[in-house]
Amino acid sequence: MRTKNFAYHLLALLVIAATLLSACGGGSAATAPAAKLSVGIVLPTKDEPRWVQDEARFKEALTSAGYDVQILFSQGDSAKEKANVESLITSGVKVIILCPQDGTAAGAAADAANAAGIKVISYDRLVRDTASVDFYVTFDSISVGAAQAQYLVDNAKGSGNPLYLYAGAASDNNAFLFFEGAWNVLQPKIADGTFVIKNSSEAVTLQSKAILTRDEQSKIIGQVTTNWDFNTAKTLAEANLTAATAADKGNVSILAPNDGTARAIADAFAADKDVTSYAVTGQDAEKASVQYIIDGKQSMTVFKDVRTLVDDAITAAVTFLKGGTPEATNKYNNGKVDVPANPTVVVTVTKDNVQSALIDSGYYPASDFTGLGESAAPVVDPMAALYEAAKAEGMLSTIALPHDWCGYGSVIDAFKAKYPDIEVNELSPDIGSGDEIEAIKANKDNTGPQAPDVVDVGFGFGEPNKDLFMPYKVSTWDTIPDEFKSADGYWYGDYYGVMAFLVNTDVQPDVPQDWADLLDPKYSGQVALSGDPRTSNQAIQAVYASALANGGSLDDAQPGLDYFAELNAAGNLVPLIANNGLVATGEIPVRITWDYLALAAIDSFEGNPKTAVVIPETGRFGGMYVQAISAYAPHPNAAKLWMEFLYSDEGQLLWLNAYCHAIREDDLKARGVIPAELAAKLPDVAGAVIPNADQLGAAKTLITGNWDSAVGADVKAAP
Repeated sequence: MRTKNFAYHLLALLVIAATLLSACGGGSAATAPAAKLSVGIVLPTKDEPRWVQDEARFKEALTSAGYDVQILFSQGDSAKEKANVESLITSGVKVIILCPQDGTAAGAAADAANAAGIKVISYDRLVRDTASVDFYVTFDSISVGAAQAQYLVDNAKGSGNPLYLYAGAASDNNAFLFFEGAWNVLQPKIADGTFVIKNSSEAVTLQSKAILTRDEQSKIIGQVTTNWDFNTAKTLAEANLTAATAADKGNVSILAPNDGTARAIADAFAADKDVTSYAVTGQDAEKASVQYIIDGKQSMTVFKDVRTLVDDAITAAVTFLKGGTPEATNKYNNGKVDVPANPTVVVTVTKDNVQSALIDSGYYPASDFTGLGESAAPVVDPMAALYEAAKAEGMLSTIALPHDWCGYGSVIDAFKAKYPDIEVNELSPDIGSGDEIEAIKANKDNTGPQAPDVVDVGFGFGEPNKDLFMPYKVSTWDTIPDEFKSADGYWYGDYYGVMAFLVNTDVQPDVPQDWADLLDPKYSGQVALSGDPRTSNQAIQAVYASALANGGSLDDAQPGLDYFAELNAAGNLVPLIANNGLVATGEIPVRITWDYLALAAIDSFEGNPKTAVVIPETGRFGGMYVQAISAYAPHPNAAKLWMEFLYSDEGQLLWLNAYCHAIREDDLKARGVIPAELAAKLPDVAGAVIPNADQLGAAKTLITGNWDSAVGADVKAAP
């Protein structure tokens, strides 16, 4: 979309000073000679702050160009609107900028202007069911609704969130566009159970439809319309709450169509004792709502910079007056024709960016608000409420977290110390990623202690199993690289390691430096994987890593199977699952494992036996693990608290201390959080490559499905 330049268009107004003038207000005569009347402006009402803002911006722009500006208002009356347009026609205008009160009713006024040879610019709201509209100046209304809905999605926790839908006036085409944009984002999350609609039977009936017809939208809007009115919105919200049970309340998500209705609805929900918390949307960045956002009473607003919209309207008018055609990048069907338009961008504003979006941009002075900057209310620990909810559950069930894996012993101890009221129930610490997935499936309908709340699985087990996970975005979500997280919060990378060799040098002093070395007869009966490559993520990725050193690539893991077939045929591969104990006793002198496990093992051995860690010279391969919450977690709040701890600076440093490469490592480095001595002990893994989810998924399918036929080694735990 093009860059807007307000000053440039004021200059353009000066260039056409002989012809441009605003219409008069309240039906009074224009202050300039009638011969100069070329542009007339009609706005819907003075009773809504939004249109008063627009009036001020139009006056500011046109006064700067040398005019005594007045605006015609229709005061919510379509008949008066038509009379205003007819008055402008009589005055001799060449262009009318019209914001309709009722989109369809305004068609007659547009037709009258068109019959008189006047260009009609539909402003902000679309005039419908007529071919007499020449251009549409608007914010991207669909993106407004989408931004509102996306805020609710991003801030929803878990599943079953009560959702209350509200809409604008059924007579306003924008209300349909806003709702369409919101539905596009919300419907998939309604379908997957993230949200449950509580106040519209029509929406519930249609909730499986991704795309709604206008008639279907009309049915829903008819039930939840606020008519853009504060009192109507408050009365409707109160009626919805009265009809709802306590179970339909709690932590609620509210789609409110604009700021005026948002404040009314927020007041109603805030007064209900069964509403624990609410997230409520808005639009227009009205001053009263900006203060509500600062005070924590409204969650967000979609900022539509009226200065820019006024700028675009004037630009279009100037272009028509000069005999040209305004630039169009889009079209909107008004029921009769496709009307050309160039939608103006919008900005989501929350408490976090009020200062930059509205104050620093010069839209409002800081003096208009209280609570900005240092005078703002003290920040409340956002984890406090989550901890209270987790305390009520009393337990967290982890699975597959051996204490010597990535420092999990220290991680679990630190979590217990921080949250002493949460019992950590550690299930099956030595199983693999595939077993973790099976544990979720097996305990789908079980709320007992054997059902896992959280899993830590290989990257390749994330996306294919997202239907088994509960979406949740931790508070540090934005610092996790996009390529290592599910966009909708079902899973996210936690740490990665690089495949290495842990060697007991007391037993095997000739330390292998690369994959090819392991084929040497001197390593007969000495090399083992750290899991079963049919189920273990670590073992699967060891095979994948060997492919890179043997002519394969991230898109071709077959050479890895061929390599291990050769290793097995040579008698060098031991069909046992290697662990530190077997390395220490010398039963398995060479363990193929992640660098962080190998380095932690050396620390634990304390020189007995003597050991070495080697990161192979070729085929340097990084393996990512991911965290996820079970969709059937018996203790969902404890699970969320665990995730918040793991992805906090404290949790990330604990992983780094255990030689793991934490997912937020770059963020910690940029902020100088990593102690120098800790940074110095992390291994050099230069050149390591990490496959993407698709590559890893393909390799996993190949290796698990063909291990038996290609290699034939039945890898099992030691007896």
